[in-house]
Amino acid sequence: MAPAASHELKYRILGSFLFLPIIILIGSGGMLAMIGGALLSAGISYEFSTLMGRKDAGERHIIGSLTFTGYLLGVLPFMTADISLLGAVGFLAVTYLAAFFVIRRFAFILFLGMACLFSLGYLISMPGGVVLILLVALAISACDTGAYFSGRLIGGPKLAPHISPSKTWSGSCGGIIAAILVLLPVVTLEVYPVAMLIIGGVVIAALSQIGDLIESQLKRRLGVKDSSRLIPGHGGFLDRFDGYLTVLPVLAVLVAMGVVGLPDIDITIIFSR
Repeated sequence: MAPAASHELKYRILGSFLFLPIIILIGSGGMLAMIGGALLSAGISYEFSTLMGRKDAGERHIIGSLTFTGYLLGVLPFMTADISLLGAVGFLAVTYLAAFFVIRRFAFILFLGMACLFSLGYLISMPGGVVLILLVALAISACDTGAYFSGRLIGGPKLAPHISPSKTWSGSCGGIIAAILVLLPVVTLEVYPVAMLIIGGVVIAALSQIGDLIESQLKRRLGVKDSSRLIPGHGGFLDRFDGYLTVLPVLAVLVAMGVVGLPDIDITIIFSR
């Protein structure tokens, strides 16, 4: 491996440890998971605001507040019986539409950010939702790692050269294969059948790569390399969680529709097997 690549990988590994407290909180379930989700949402909301509102302090505050509101509305129906899930979704839609007329330039990415954090709050609050989020996180991390190494080792045609010149089709395929392979052992938990895990790996990997490209397009449009410099070797929260922008909203809809069931297992079982 080239010295520059080795240096970058070292910082990526060290930077990953900064996520451990949030991962531990979310993995703990209950109120601690909601606190972990709130910390993660706050970091993403901050970066959304600094990226898209760099030249206007008022716009920056609106974007940050709206994005974080998505998370709050996601957990609110489970914190109080006075607001239903449908009511929270309706309020989220009204809030977004009101913001649309103020911040039209970033309407789509703002929608994704609010929908992503709403979905995070919704899933964290559901019984079994934390386990599902951790399984998705495992698949996305495997996809990122598989894409990184297969892209560097194999190379070949570019995936989207005008958006992200470093991404290749070999990296994309390697990421999908890695996501499938890391999910297959979950069959031992007797929660999802093999076919569903394979399909889930493909869908999660494909959606996460789309989210990655969307964030890359945003950064290219704004003329920045990273969403921030908060995390050594990674950039910012958004650089590491861009795949979730597209994965979590789709997953939350599938769960709400009953297409994807929530695993009815104790989270400690995963670590004891």
